[in-house]
Amino acid sequence: MKTRIVISLLSLALFASMFFPFCDVPDFREMDDLKITLIWNKSYGTQTREGVMRGLIWDLSWLGAELPKGSFGRAVQFDPKDSTRFTINLDSVGFNESARNALYVICDSIMHSEEYKTYNGIDVGKFVTLTLGTSAHYYAITGVPETLEEFRNKYRIDSTANIFGVTTSTISEGHRKIFFSRDTSLFHCGFLAEEGGGSLDSGTFRPELYECFDIMPNGQLRFMIYDEHGALTAGTPAATGDAGKPAKCLWCHETHVQALFINNREVKGMLTNAGFLVMRDSFQVRLDRYRLTLNTDMNWNNQADHTLGELLYITFMEPTMMHLENEWEMSPVQVKSILARIKSHQFEELNYIGTVYERSDVDYCRADSLRTLNYPVSVRETGEEVDYLK
Repeated sequence: MKTRIVISLLSLALFASMFFPFCDVPDFREMDDLKITLIWNKSYGTQTREGVMRGLIWDLSWLGAELPKGSFGRAVQFDPKDSTRFTINLDSVGFNESARNALYVICDSIMHSEEYKTYNGIDVGKFVTLTLGTSAHYYAITGVPETLEEFRNKYRIDSTANIFGVTTSTISEGHRKIFFSRDTSLFHCGFLAEEGGGSLDSGTFRPELYECFDIMPNGQLRFMIYDEHGALTAGTPAATGDAGKPAKCLWCHETHVQALFINNREVKGMLTNAGFLVMRDSFQVRLDRYRLTLNTDMNWNNQADHTLGELLYITFMEPTMMHLENEWEMSPVQVKSILARIKSHQFEELNYIGTVYERSDVDYCRADSLRTLNYPVSVRETGEEVDYLK
């Protein structure tokens, strides 16, 4: 049996939960630290602890952490008796005050759960799922503009903005219209894509959804989706397109501002394909240069590490038998007996992971013995969501 350790949040948590409305994010200016215990459950043969740490750095960076050089190493402390367990002080990796307040509430909910108390920690992949992969939590941590109007005003996306028409898209069922301000300096430019029905060519295009992003001070892209009324929404519905939730946007735009539009038919009166690509490439070059000036724990020269960050939530949401053996502290025979009732599949996106199971099926099998923390039905696609901040 593994030695278990419990790292608690400040005792202030209990007091705060009694006096602050749960619908509001409290302002803990006197908060000294924000520690939570995370557990690495090895999922496949080539997965290493070093790789998990490199992936977690990317995940924290996507959430807006500035990660000053050396801060991550100081914030993480491994259990000397168990190399799969570590505490991380989220107050020490460069989150701003607003992000720390949101993380406090999210972590407080996690740490008061039956699951956390039973395991004396939470799977690192589940933690990523409940921060990066839960839209409401992602929005609160990264501090996105609360309305479309606020986003438009911040970046002066109006009738004077640059407009590019997309008639052939890999993520949208119909046409799209992309706006960005004429002031293309890094932190004064936001990108807005309108999704909708109708045709740009005939002037019948009707926007129904708005996918936006901008640049955070740490050099990462920040994504947000607004509905037809201009309010934040969890993601793009499948009926509208394949963009999904912010975490899916990051899968395609992990380091790049925009993907290349293939065989796009130009729209009269809007930017040409060549004109758009020139502006996009210029912006990307300046962004890349800015990133390399940052003295942080992010290694921008090794951009393949973004996959290690995504693997943390992937291997939680679609666990292997190896992962479940470690998570449940059971033998292969015991785990196989439990999983006999559910179907498996091959993880085709990264085939070295091998045979996996759907997390919802796995937790259903264990529901009789442990009440697990609620999590979104998917990290990338819209569906049933959770919101610990309400």
